[in-house]
Amino acid sequence: VVSPQVHTIPVIRSVFTLSEKNHPEYFTEKPSLFEVFNRAGFETFFISNQPFGGKSKTSYDVLLNLAQNKYSLSQEKKNDEVVLGKLHEILKKKDNKNKLIVIHLIGNHMAYEFRYPKNFEIFDNQKDGLVGDAKYRNSAAKKMIDRYDNSVLYNDSIVYDVIQQIKDQPKASMLYFSDHGEELYDLRDFAGHAYEKFSLYMCEVPFMLWISDPKEYPSLQFDTHRPYSTVDVMQSISNIAGLKYKDFDETKSIFSNSFKPKERLIGEYSYEKETR
Repeated sequence: VVSPQVHTIPVIRSVFTLSEKNHPEYFTEKPSLFEVFNRAGFETFFISNQPFGGKSKTSYDVLLNLAQNKYSLSQEKKNDEVVLGKLHEILKKKDNKNKLIVIHLIGNHMAYEFRYPKNFEIFDNQKDGLVGDAKYRNSAAKKMIDRYDNSVLYNDSIVYDVIQQIKDQPKASMLYFSDHGEELYDLRDFAGHAYEKFSLYMCEVPFMLWISDPKEYPSLQFDTHRPYSTVDVMQSISNIAGLKYKDFDETKSIFSNSFKPKERLIGEYSYEKETR
């Protein structure tokens, strides 16, 4: 699975809407993720540990503010576990309403050492030897990779805790994916993500669906070999929720037996045509 860009805001513009490279007008002409679920009678929530809102409104803010309930937690300056308390509050309300809850973690953004608590300082290449030698990996680079790995371990623990909270909910599902990837001294003396320095490491992302009871989703198809871009994730989320509407296209849902692979674009780059 790959992302349609290597920076958060343009990715959000893609995954929360039906806009396409050749049809940017769909951004305003067609409904976005929260609009579709609002109209379908879901109660919608957005929980973020990344900043949004404020005086300077971007397309990112416009899309996220369409959620009926919004919680901006970044000002608390805490690690991502801060979202778990808010999720618990939402789930403990026994109102029998269908809910769409979108959680935006700070995840593994630089500086990696600030993305996890001290008890997640686990990886140490000098002891475990897990970071291989390369001409662009000096001791400082290897230490940064250790910190990145610690942040991924912590991120995994947050995903696990979310699953633990929802596992007893009737007909619950959780779709987890990263907005973009990260290059870490894989090709050169560089760590991070930047479109002007594009590499495939910056767009390859984890993508995982967890569901409480597979029997509740008999129409979903699972094939781990399907080439997919999160540009169409709104179609896939709609598919999980069983929504049908004018612009729903089952051929764009990775979970549908009608899915049709297509060229995956990251900005102006073609994933199928690029080398590392």
